[in-house]
Amino acid sequence: MPVIPRTVLNATTATITVFRRGLPLRKYLTSAFLGASLLHLKPGHIQYASPTSRQVYRAFMTSMLSKAQRRGQTDLVASLQTDTQPLPVGDASLLWMGSRKTARKFVLFFHGGGYVAPLMPGHVEWCWRVFVAPHVGTPNEVAVAVLDYTLCPAAQFPTVLKQAVAALESLLASGVRPDQIVVGGDSAGGNLTAHLLRHLLRPEPHAPPVHLAQPLLGAFLVSPWLTSDIAQDAMVENDGVDMICPRHIGLSTHVFYGAQPLPKDEDLVLGTESAFDNLASVVGDVYVTAGQQEVLRDQAVMWVDKVRRRNAGLKIELAVAKDEGHDFILLEGGQQQTGPAMERMKTWSQGLIQGEGQKGKP
Repeated sequence: MPVIPRTVLNATTATITVFRRGLPLRKYLTSAFLGASLLHLKPGHIQYASPTSRQVYRAFMTSMLSKAQRRGQTDLVASLQTDTQPLPVGDASLLWMGSRKTARKFVLFFHGGGYVAPLMPGHVEWCWRVFVAPHVGTPNEVAVAVLDYTLCPAAQFPTVLKQAVAALESLLASGVRPDQIVVGGDSAGGNLTAHLLRHLLRPEPHAPPVHLAQPLLGAFLVSPWLTSDIAQDAMVENDGVDMICPRHIGLSTHVFYGAQPLPKDEDLVLGTESAFDNLASVVGDVYVTAGQQEVLRDQAVMWVDKVRRRNAGLKIELAVAKDEGHDFILLEGGQQQTGPAMERMKTWSQGLIQGEGQKGKP
């Protein structure tokens, strides 16, 4: 079925379910549109029709800088300068928000989009609102390094993991301590976050190891895609209302891992039980969030349960939001509003950043 009729069908199906469940209509209609695009457009078509990650980043920073200058918000000017840092793996780079020269804390951010869609305006909006803006002019200034990674199918696993490793190594090489760094991402970015955490614990043969002098300050996973298995209740309950559907999982698995998916013992949820043992040795605090109405809900719950079983002393928080579907923090960013998903992330991140705020950059 062509994209437009499929989008109309998705929106109609979602609307019926949304009314039955008493959910917010606008966000679920946006979800239906995004879901249809990801499902029925080929990766090349999505990338051709979308601005590149760098274009999205520059447009946001330029617009925000112009607004700040018009309003006389001189304190924001340094945080809104475009700053692109090339990385040594492929065509990857870091897109900086906030001033890395004056920041005391750093967020390494991996954007979602099924590994085929570039950075979206909603991503940079929520990174600014949650991480950078609240700390401008304080002793705890934050800079966000958005990883502009190579999209599929031009690159598949483990290229993106290598680029994530290079991004982390670049921060460490600049003199930033591990306990000043938070890593995280949404959807596919949550997948990459989990891969990176596992790599820090037990290095993959495909990417260079990273030697941390101390644990990272924190990590967050928003609506993470964590297993190719679709035998979960949420896949049935929320198919037709969520942005993502079970078929997305198969497509994402094929495009990211190739014709031969990861062996089962390497699956982030169903794989080796000990894969995340001693996670506290590489990260101090973990925040995982999912929507009650999303198909990936149970994956997040299963992963957190697995990590908790093997890491009794690790500080890990799971938030399952009753009325939310997949990646609602992205939708809030796209609508330029600080909604419940952003507020939860702000509460977690500000507690983390302010709690460690007196430990400055050397």
